[in-house]
Amino acid sequence: MQLFFKRLFGQLPSTSRYEKRVKKMQKKVKLLQEIEQSDYFKEYQELRSKVNEDKFLQKKEEYTSRKYKDTEYYQKLAELKKLSGDRNVKKYLKATSDAERLQLAGNIAVKGYLRLKEETETPEFKEKNAFWADKKRWQHSERGQIEARYLELHNSENIRFYLKADKRSLEYFESWQPIWNAPFREPSLEKNDFKAGFWFKQPELKRDFSYCEEAQAYMGDRNVNIQNSIMSIVTKKEHVTAPAWHEKKGFTMHDFDYTSAVVNTGGTFGMAVGRFLAKVRATGKCHSAIYLVGENRFPLIEMYHYNGKHIVVGITDKNGKEEQVLRGIRPNEWYVMSVAVNRQEIIWKINDFEVFRCINPMPGQNLYITCQSFAPKDQAGEGQLDIAWIRAFER
Repeated sequence: MQLFFKRLFGQLPSTSRYEKRVKKMQKKVKLLQEIEQSDYFKEYQELRSKVNEDKFLQKKEEYTSRKYKDTEYYQKLAELKKLSGDRNVKKYLKATSDAERLQLAGNIAVKGYLRLKEETETPEFKEKNAFWADKKRWQHSERGQIEARYLELHNSENIRFYLKADKRSLEYFESWQPIWNAPFREPSLEKNDFKAGFWFKQPELKRDFSYCEEAQAYMGDRNVNIQNSIMSIVTKKEHVTAPAWHEKKGFTMHDFDYTSAVVNTGGTFGMAVGRFLAKVRATGKCHSAIYLVGENRFPLIEMYHYNGKHIVVGITDKNGKEEQVLRGIRPNEWYVMSVAVNRQEIIWKINDFEVFRCINPMPGQNLYITCQSFAPKDQAGEGQLDIAWIRAFER
């Protein structure tokens, strides 16, 4: 796969850009969780439900669209004013004796005036009239204040963020929970959940050895350097004699021109289904790799394999390889490699850009991590594998 143009046109983000995006996503997920657990968000949800009820919307329509002149309160006051100009009503109001008022009390206009006068002077009428006469009656109503509080919350910075957030991508990001992390802050392998050598299910099998067909001897943790939160496995030119496995002779002492190291999490961490991530780079002429290995040596998942020229990902078993060579990028630069394993398939990504996928040849098998730097005899040379961190996630 040619990645130069993918990177050039932004499909493959730079590692720094990818890590910034991850941190940004982490902050967003944290803020979303804080918002969802807050009292103001619960209040917002309750108010949103209220303001969208049919009864609530009908009242708003009535309060905002109805004109004061169309109300019975305006009409009664207008009628009262009209009657107050009636000749008989004026006489009634100017009368100085009960007898004179009694004479006029049976007049239709006077009776109407007195009835309206009594009704319009009640506290209930005055309150309702004041409400309908108010041009901002909706805002001053109880429901209007509920809506105002809802809008205040709706337009708040956190609620706006919540509503605009891409929930689908954030939920995907949030769905992966960290279960293991090797940040290499501790100076020893063991405190970072790694041990030198190979790992086998059978405890009686030898674990600290090399292979005769390779140019380097594995020397325990001697070639492992942990400094500034980076674990480095160094392959260097150095003549040694060390135990090695020969295909026909078995274990024998063998001369090597290089030394290196292999480390694993076989006794400390492994998982069958999940997502493995590592920030890694490699230099030199020799090979460097991070493998996911099951109970047997094969098949193994090449999470990251630098072959001296290119980064390679894929599956290696006794019958050969199913892999993808990643061209057009520099292996000596940092990249975040990820492998998502489920029971059906395995998916590789570099800086979250998918580069390869295949059927899982060992579904359900517990996978542990092996990191090593090695030199085939036909490609002997020095080199170094640097790992800033390795993490594991599950859903």
